[in-house]
Amino acid sequence: MTAPQPSPRGHPKPLSPREQMVLALIAEGMTNAEIAASLDLTRSTVKRYVASLMWKLGVHTREEAVRVTGQAASVWSEQRSGPAA
Repeated sequence: MTAPQPSPRGHPKPLSPREQMVLALIAEGMTNAEIAASLDLTRSTVKRYVASLMWKLGVHTREEAVRVTGQAASVWSEQRSGPAA
């Protein structure tokens, strides 16, 4: 049996409600540990949700997932580079 191929970016697979929640927290700049604490989940469960949503969206990074879905990308950029002066 072969592993499923990532979905093409033009045709993302729908995210579950929990994956959508995790993605929203990623867009806020939260780490897996912070998301786990916020949702009362283990870090490994959050890691599985992140891997699943990235596979469904056909992306390789958290930043791409945020950008592809139009989630608050400006929040992600600000978290990564610091606030604009």
